[in-house]
Amino acid sequence: LIPRDQSRGARVENVAYLGAVKELHPELAAPAWPAALRERGFRWESRAIAFSGNDQLYGQHRWNDYASIDVVVALRPPPSWDARPKPAAKLQNAWAAGVPAVLSPERPYREMRRSALDYFEAKSAADVLAAIEKLRAEPALYSDMVRNGLERAREFQADRLVERWTDV
Repeated sequence: LIPRDQSRGARVENVAYLGAVKELHPELAAPAWPAALRERGFRWESRAIAFSGNDQLYGQHRWNDYASIDVVVALRPPPSWDARPKPAAKLQNAWAAGVPAVLSPERPYREMRRSALDYFEAKSAADVLAAIEKLRAEPALYSDMVRNGLERAREFQADRLVERWTDV
């Protein structure tokens, strides 16, 4: 995992999606989405791939590189929200990388949520845009979310996980 470049401070310009094409909400997959962001001074980076069954290709898409990402978006299509739960890896990775996240209303994320500083929840492109604009307008909130995420990420470090498994 390559964390966000700390010299970016609370700057909010680069918004990214890291994942499978089929897991991206249709509103964010439409050509109007990057255009709407550009109009507001944001850049959209979709590191989406069509799953090919070969995880060796994932490295080429830099899913581990958060250096220039200011906000991560993981808004899945609504039928997926209540489907077979996926792990909250996108949230854990965002925390560890020092990047605020905007996520679908899914059980794995909600189960991990302790405060509003953990992530923004969104159901639509409009919700995502509102969250991104709030982060840009409130640098202190952005910094608080980064600090909170880095603290929460410690819960998932290898030594902590080993301790929890040992307790079990």
